Amino acid sequence: SREIHAHIGDGTLGVLRRLGRKILSCVSGAHPQIAIKAKGQPVSGEELNHWYASFPENENAALVCEKAFAKLLDDRTREPNLQSVKIPTGNDPLTEDPRRGLRSLVEENQAALEITAGLQRYPRSRYSVDFGPGPGALLPHLQKLNFLAQMWRFTALLAADAGDDKRAAQAISSQLQLARTLKREPVIISYLVRITINRIAVQTLRRTCMFVELSEQELTVLGGRFSEAEDLNHLADALIGERAIHAPVFRLSLKEM
Repeated sequence: SREIHAHIGDGTLGVLRRLGRKILSCVSGAHPQIAIKAKGQPVSGEELNHWYASFPENENAALVCEKAFAKLLDDRTREPNLQSVKIPTGNDPLTEDPRRGLRSLVEENQAALEITAGLQRYPRSRYSVDFGPGPGALLPHLQKLNFLAQMWRFTALLAADAGDDKRAAQAISSQLQLARTLKREPVIISYLVRITINRIAVQTLRRTCMFVELSEQELTVLGGRFSEAEDLNHLADALIGERAIHAPVFRLSLKEM
């Protein structure tokens, strides 16, 4: 503990202690749980599974994305290729080597891109996630969504390079639709991945507008999509989910830990 004091100081330790006591007061004991349940909110991963609403297949954009994931080449094996493609910065145009690399990646994952091109037809979203394991719940769709967002980014860059404004606008819209599928997912990491994908879409739009002129209609549609992306009111859902996932941990005995 002396080493901890030396590295982060008494003030920070005090804050951490107070935060720990606050968390414990919220999640331990019967009365706080009763109060939480009285609000209709979950206090465990299993309860979170029921609280996080499911939707019919014909409304669920997440199920469409999961079908697209099955068409992706293993994104872990493609990671070196993603890093090896050097995308020009500023207003420098694409040169032949990065153009060839981007085209190869997009073509290899074209089937997945085509599946996610129509996500706007599905108004709701709920991925096949089991929160029962609590902190051990698996969220493999987050990495795949980020990978798809990059593929749509490359699609937009290639389209702008070729002067295809319609394809570029569609690609940017598809990025925003991918992010939308995480809007109600009740965990902080999903909330942050959603913000990351929206940021990728902003960067893609900026780059696209340097090389192609989008029509008024295309700008209007994208403006509406970006306005929807600004809705950050679902942070409360993520915090409720995090509390439910981690609450059982604070009720463990030292032996169980």
